[in-house]
Amino acid sequence: MFCLVELSSSWLADAAAALTGTGLFVNATSMTPPTTLPMPPRMVQVIQQSEQGPSASVDLMMGATGGGRVCLGFEHIFIAFFLVILILMTVLGNVLVVLSVFLYKRMRTFTNFLLTSLATADLLVGLLIMPLSLIDLLHQHRWPFGRLLCRIWATMDVLLCTASILNLCIISLDRYMAITSPLKYPRTRSRSMAIVRLCLVWGEF
Repeated sequence: MFCLVELSSSWLADAAAALTGTGLFVNATSMTPPTTLPMPPRMVQVIQQSEQGPSASVDLMMGATGGGRVCLGFEHIFIAFFLVILILMTVLGNVLVVLSVFLYKRMRTFTNFLLTSLATADLLVGLLIMPLSLIDLLHQHRWPFGRLLCRIWATMDVLLCTASILNLCIISLDRYMAITSPLKYPRTRSRSMAIVRLCLVWGEF
């Protein structure tokens, strides 16, 4: 039995040596392992997110240049839907306020002019600031529109929000004067006084 094993092993060794000499057999130890190509970073991110489970957010590339990443997790979709409804309500409500004052002459009073100024500031916030804020949120606060537009958007955000706050201060001051000095208050309600107050509010621009 041991003789047969030794004969078979020696026969296999001779056969392997013969094949190696003819070039038909390649020794496994002499083979160099194939070079593995590096995986793209985008594919690595997709694999890592798929390993995290279905609750992980799915990132989509926008454009061929790989500019932005849109987060489409269930939580982000719910937040985006809520913000879209909030933006539409903000724009629609303030448009109605502005139109009601400009279309009806009886609504053109001193106090309503101040309310129209406040509605205008909030309308500009709903049109210019909130949509870009939503896009910035979906891109995980990675601004996709360039540095110049980012600076313009941030500046307009500060200016319009400040204008809205100042309008509220002017309206509060007007209501305070109407309550504390009811006899003197009608004499201060003039168109020139309204223009002066509105210029103080919007003079920051």
